Amino acid sequence: MWRDVIEALACEYHVVAPDLPGFGFTESPARGQYEYTFANLAKTIDQFTDQLKLDRYAIAVHDYGAPVGWRLAVAHPSKITAIISQNGNAYEEGLSQGWEPIQTYWNDPSKANRDALSDFPTPASIKWQYLEGKRHKCGSTGCLYVGRGSYLSTWDGGYSARLIVGLRHQRCEVSRISGLFSGVSAAVARRMGKA
Repeated sequence: MWRDVIEALACEYHVVAPDLPGFGFTESPARGQYEYTFANLAKTIDQFTDQLKLDRYAIAVHDYGAPVGWRLAVAHPSKITAIISQNGNAYEEGLSQGWEPIQTYWNDPSKANRDALSDFPTPASIKWQYLEGKRHKCGSTGCLYVGRGSYLSTWDGGYSARLIVGLRHQRCEVSRISGLFSGVSAAVARRMGKA
């Protein structure tokens, strides 16, 4: 999804594009070994940026990455130089009708409601999102893009919908994050001299 954007930006910028744990080309720690919540995903990415000694950076967020990015911006507004969001909701009203089975599970985490999610995401949607279009230079084994043309292989080939289970607790934070995000937007605008 971001391959062409990364390639274009890498001509002039240092680009670091990690997949979230359990997504894309990452390993998928078993449930119980890793807490799949937006807060913990943000903590993981925060530690990742610390390891790379990234003191100031712009973030591009999409889909599940958006709540992770919002948390990074709220926790470290002085580090964030810009936010680029594509399909990055910070409010519950942005969830489409397709989320109803997931919301049902969030409200009632019974085995029956979890089993109703056994085909989410669908094989067709995974294929479309991750296999169509330009292939990664590292081929079918999967990789993580870092910097100007470097790839690090980190993918075990597994994809798990268990994120739904861990993320069900996060919907209660949506209102709080939504309110905090408006404050971060104002702070970033002030730093950029636009407010």
